[in-house]
Formats: sequence, C-alpha cells, structure tokens
Amino acid sequence: MKPLNKPRGSAVGQGCFLAFALIWTSFSVFMFFMAWRDNEVPGMAFISLFVLIGLVMLVAALWRYFSKLRLSTPALMISHTELRVGERFNLDYQQSFKVASDVTKASVSLVFQEAATYTQGTDTRTDHHDITVEIYEIPGRRFEAGEVLQHSFSMAVPADAMHTFIAKNNKLQWFIRVHVDIVDWPDLKEDYAIRVLPEKTWGI
Repeated sequence: MKPLNKPRGSAVGQGCFLAFALIWTSFSVFMFFMAWRDNEVPGMAFISLFVLIGLVMLVAALWRYFSKLRLSTPALMISHTELRVGERFNLDYQQSFKVASDVTKASVSLVFQEAATYTQGTDTRTDHHDITVEIYEIPGRRFEAGEVLQHSFSMAVPADAMHTFIAKNNKLQWFIRVHVDIVDWPDLKEDYAIRVLPEKTWGI
C-alpha cells in the first residue's frame, strides 16, 4: 500500500485565493471609509458592492479551513498509484477527530472529472463536470475527541472508462473524493488525484 497525497498545487491555489480575498476586501473597505469620510453617498453605495463581494470571497476561502479545526487531514493508502483501465484496487481510509463531533454521514468515492477551459471575450472560464463512478457511504454517528474513523474499500476503474488526459484547455482526471458531513459545521471535502493509464486490464 502506498500513501495517496493531495496535489501540492491545490494548497497553493487555496492560499492564493485567500490572499486575493484579503487584499480585495481590505482595499474595498479602505475605499468605503474614504467615501464615508468625504460624505460621498453615491460612492459609498457603489463601493459597498465591492465590499460585499470581498466578504463573500473571504468566507468562501476560509470555509474549508473551518472543517479542519475538528478533523485531521484524511490519510489514504492505495494499492496502486497508477491504474490501468478496468483495474481493481484497494483503498484504506483513516481520519481522526480533534474534538467531539456529530457526523451526519461520510463517503469515499471514485470520481471522473472533465474540465474544459475556454475564453469568452476577455474572461477565461473553466467548467467542470463530475461523474461519480463508485461510492461508499459510511453511516453517521458521534465521534469523540481522539477517535479514528477507519475503513477499507475495493474499487475498480470501469473497463470502458477514459484514461487520464491533461492538455492546455482540456483535462480528463480521476480522483478519490472524501466527504464528511458534520452537523452544524462546514463539511470536509478533499480530492486526491490518481492516474489512470490507457492500457487495459483483461480478465478482471
């Protein structure tokens, strides 16, 4: 069994988004204060929209960090880090609780994701389409501080599935997705990339 690590770029991206949200919100609040000081009511109304956008981005950036106040980072062990189309693999999932928490449910799933990046005018957008190929749901209950949630699964890449493909504007990727639904608290959602090779496994 080999550890399945979260892509390094995802943490960098989250940090960059948080930094951008902080800069946007700080600058917007500063401009709002300047307009308020000069008693420019139209300016205050206009800038307040930017303040609101900044606050929404800030909450979105911080949201996923809140779940980690209660849970450790998921630890995943996989039998193969590079899989062939049609191949079956084993997966061990483990996660500990930092504080007592009520969990509605938890799930570990195999997800195929199509991503397309395109330009519309001066804007560049990326659309994602996720297909859940296989999912294991774990019933919810109360977990005490220090308690460990641990399960083992067997999954398979479908024999007719597409392999991993990464180009500039199009990506076909496979992920192991962990989702823990915590009562009255932000959910934990983490994706771990796996590579699926174009070679097929026969007889499985």
